[in-house]
Amino acid sequence: MLARYLLALSAAAAAVAWSPLQLIMNQQPEEASVPATWSWQDCGDDDFAVKVTSLEVSPDPPQPGTPLILHGTGQVKTLIEEGAYANVLVKAGYVIILKKKFDLCEEALNNNFTVQCPIDEGFYEITQAVDLPKEIPKFKYAIQIRGFTADEDDMTCLDITIDFKQPKP
Repeated sequence: MLARYLLALSAAAAAVAWSPLQLIMNQQPEEASVPATWSWQDCGDDDFAVKVTSLEVSPDPPQPGTPLILHGTGQVKTLIEEGAYANVLVKAGYVIILKKKFDLCEEALNNNFTVQCPIDEGFYEITQAVDLPKEIPKFKYAIQIRGFTADEDDMTCLDITIDFKQPKP
């Protein structure tokens, strides 16, 4: 469920993660009555082409049935060109819900991101809205996003966790 992206490229990868999750959430309707907990981590290193510096959501925590505003910032250290892609893995517990390769430039174009390919070096700030369904299966979701440049160099690495399970008594 969580995903949108922060900076130029990350913006595309974020939307990448959200789109499939919206479909997944609509497949197993079960109303979640409490807000989710979530966290994110940039798992890349200093050599990666994109460094995500912040990722925020509003409302925080995310709430089913409420539009989610994603805001991210980051630095693009290397020109991002056509051919850049992200491998996205979404799991609910140990079950793989989605495993797919996304063309980041195409996703940025299709989702009307303010930043389009080619993406020059620099600092970026991106805001994207995502509609969360009212009915979301009550699972803890793990989203792994691994981005690569057109030259197959490491671009970005994000791990996002969102938990829509009911609290235990």
